[in-house]
Amino acid sequence: MRVARPGLPKKYAKMGFKKGWRAFKAAKRKRGTRKGQRRKTARRAFTRSNPRKTTMRRKKTFQIPLVQTVAGLALLGIASSGITQTAALEKPVASLQKAGDNLITNKDQAIKIGLGSLVAQFVATEVLRKRTVGSIGPIKLKVA
Repeated sequence: MRVARPGLPKKYAKMGFKKGWRAFKAAKRKRGTRKGQRRKTARRAFTRSNPRKTTMRRKKTFQIPLVQTVAGLALLGIASSGITQTAALEKPVASLQKAGDNLITNKDQAIKIGLGSLVAQFVATEVLRKRTVGSIGPIKLKVA
């Protein structure tokens, strides 16, 4: 009984690794199967469960939620009124307390901004079926 040795046969090994294996497999396919014998495994297509070929790459995009960003910037404007950059760097805890106080004193404006952003988001998603408003290169501006 003859036992097959693993690896590339000497004839194909002389060609080099990549070229040799390609030629060996092509010759094997040409030989085909003998009468009455089947292939051991069926060839499968490239799928997610069989990712043998990974040359395709997904394009990287950054999605920015437009309504929430605008509302957040408006709230930040209210909270940061009267706080300088140097004061925020020197005394961060005191600056945060002052920002909280600013939001509490202007709570009517903050509530209006919050509710307005919710309404704007709801209306925009109902009116605009396409949720991407615009894009600049890899940056996508989204409504929801």
